[in-house]
This record gives sequence, C-alpha cells and structure tokens, in this order.
Amino acid sequence: FVTYGIAPLAEMARTVLTDAGLPHYCVVDGWIVTPEGVRVVAVSELFRSLPHDVSNAVAATATALSGGATVEGVRTALREFVGLAHRVEFVTESNGVRWFDDSKATAPHAVLAAVRGFDSVVLIAGGRNKGLDLGVLAELAPRLRGLVGIGESGADVLAAFSNSVLAGDRQ
Repeated sequence: FVTYGIAPLAEMARTVLTDAGLPHYCVVDGWIVTPEGVRVVAVSELFRSLPHDVSNAVAATATALSGGATVEGVRTALREFVGLAHRVEFVTESNGVRWFDDSKATAPHAVLAAVRGFDSVVLIAGGRNKGLDLGVLAELAPRLRGLVGIGESGADVLAAFSNSVLAGDRQ
C-alpha cells in the first residue's frame, strides 16, 4: 500500500519509518519527497501551492511512482502542470483585487478546500443545491470579507452563515 500526506507524520505512534525516517510520500523542508527521502520537486516550483494543490501533487507523486513512473517524469509533469479550468482559476486583477473562478466547486468540501487557501475572500456561491448540507460552510466566516448568494440556492448559502460574523463585519 502507498500512503501520503503533507506532513512527515513522524509524530504518529505505530508508524513504520523507512531508512530515511519518513513514513510516506510527504513534504519536507518545502520539497515533495518519497518515503526514501528522494526530493521530487520543490513546492515553490508548482504552478500554485494552495494546501489542496500541494496535497494533490503529493498524491499524484505517490500514485505515479508506485505505478512505475520515473522521478524525472513526475518532476517534469508537476513543473509543467498549469491547473484546470474553473478550479481556482485566476481570472484577472482589478484595483488590487484578484478574481478567481472556482465554479467547479459544486460541493461544500470543494468550497472549503479552495477558500482555506486564501486569507481573505468575498465568496460568490449558489447555483443548484443537490441536497447537500451547506451549514459546514459557516466555518469559513473568519476568512470572508463578504458573501453573495446567487441562483437557486443563493438563499440557502446565505442562511448557512446566518449565525456567523464575517471577517468583513469586524472591520
């Protein structure tokens, strides 16, 4: 089996460590490394390094190398990957505000992952709810300068924050 994570997890009891002292594919000193301690690529070389991007890069490394890819092949792929459309895709910058399109984030866990990558956000969310619990979005309140509910579920998005104080409200 193959395991991965962002942290080395050396603090976990009952973890079998390799000769390099690493239990799995992880990030050490800003590098994605193998369980043997081989440096694959620096996190700073990734197209974007939001927490979920780094986790995805480590997972891709673990999967590819376990499947027979070469370190150099994985290194090249990670350096050349430029993201996917509508997935925290940079759109433009205007008056010092950067705009991102994450319209593929159609479930709360995807919204949480994206917003956690930023310190301050105006969240524009809505569309059609597929019966999912939007209440979990309230944990984002400390990062939100503003909230706009749109579409069929716009009122549900706003309701999810009804007992929250947004960061923008504290200023």
